[in-house]
Amino acid sequence: MAWDESTLAAMVKRTQLIDRRFKTFTVNAIQAGSVYGLDNELAERLVRLGLPCALNNDELCFDEYDLHNIALFLRLPSIYRQAMQTWANTLDAVSSGRYGTFKVDGLLLGGAGRLETQARVLGGVGDGREHAIAIGKSLLSVEVAIEFNWPETPVELQEVLLSLVETTDFCFLPEEVQTGSGFARSHGLADCVVGASWLMEECRKRDFEARTRGGLFLAEPLSFPHSWVEVRIGDRWVPYDPLLLRLIAEHTSLTAESWPLARSVGPVTLSMTDGSTKLVEVADEGFSVSYVTRLLRREDP
Repeated sequence: MAWDESTLAAMVKRTQLIDRRFKTFTVNAIQAGSVYGLDNELAERLVRLGLPCALNNDELCFDEYDLHNIALFLRLPSIYRQAMQTWANTLDAVSSGRYGTFKVDGLLLGGAGRLETQARVLGGVGDGREHAIAIGKSLLSVEVAIEFNWPETPVELQEVLLSLVETTDFCFLPEEVQTGSGFARSHGLADCVVGASWLMEECRKRDFEARTRGGLFLAEPLSFPHSWVEVRIGDRWVPYDPLLLRLIAEHTSLTAESWPLARSVGPVTLSMTDGSTKLVEVADEGFSVSYVTRLLRREDP
């Protein structure tokens, strides 16, 4: 696809909003193409327009957050954008009512040559203690019953939820920027953490009791760490995430009829922390966790 210079310049301007001190230039040109869908010609055009980059071991390298955002903005065939269709499929499947449970196994990956490390699950899922865990083994195994009966969203709360998506675009942000809602209010950009903070603040202004929570957004075949806002309605804390729902709808087949933006995401979330997306603490660098997930039909064993 041929992008005009003004479109590319607008994307580069977004990348420049993040202080260079918070960028890590570790993604080379080959990885930019295979993971994020950014070919060499497009990369060269973006660099000429001012895309932040740096030489790393004599290779021109880019920041992973910048590449994630470029792939979204330009609709490149990144692995992340392809994964979003599985989220849409999961939301459609849950809406159908045919499924009753998510089965999640958090498997240890990576290790840079090491076969084992010490790790513990945060947020009350599991025993909270540190355990020796080997690559490929499960450090988290849980079955989550899908809760379908959530309170109706009040009209005034719907207005707050929709006001976020009317004023703010989704944008991957480094941890250093995830401090309250300031970045969203200044630039109209937010990730899940900043968006949840924005919604919490706006809900409280309207006298809704609200808090941020972190945990897993449940999806088959892979769930992922996420943050959202919860609003107290009656005696229930109800999870919402209109920004993520709009992002999914923009890049997949999900429709507003299937899952409206102001609908609770309660059926597809597992609450674990007070807003943090860090769900596992691993003693050694180089390891990661993959949350392998299955949807079980109501009649499945």
